[in-house]
Amino acid sequence: MSIPSAALGLRRQAPVTPDPSSFDEAFREIGHRKIGCGPKTTPADEFLFCGKLGSGILFLRTRIRLNDPHESYHSSSSHRLRDSHVGRAGRWIDLEVCGDCPDVELELIRRLAREADSRPVIVRRVAKLFPGEREGDTQ
Repeated sequence: MSIPSAALGLRRQAPVTPDPSSFDEAFREIGHRKIGCGPKTTPADEFLFCGKLGSGILFLRTRIRLNDPHESYHSSSSHRLRDSHVGRAGRWIDLEVCGDCPDVELELIRRLAREADSRPVIVRRVAKLFPGEREGDTQ
């Protein structure tokens, strides 16, 4: 029987990637879900990543957004897919960073994300990733 490292007082540390050459080298995918899955909705992907660049562990959430604010993932029941205008104006990636992230690391994340995907990427800091958290739970 193996004894968990936490029971022995040992703490596992996430590996630090101080100078990553790619997004995949710096961050590991820890979650994926479809959002907006209503009866007349095209689901959108949301991915969660974690990584440690040096200042601390970071959590990232990416969502695909539509360029045209008048477009929607929703369609009426009489709307045929071949006539759909969804996505014609293109899409961009909204990347939220949660954790202690100095400006230098935020710029590194932005550069790595833009190199990893051909779509435009907007990177921003957020205090918490999930709106259901109570104030003060994670900052």
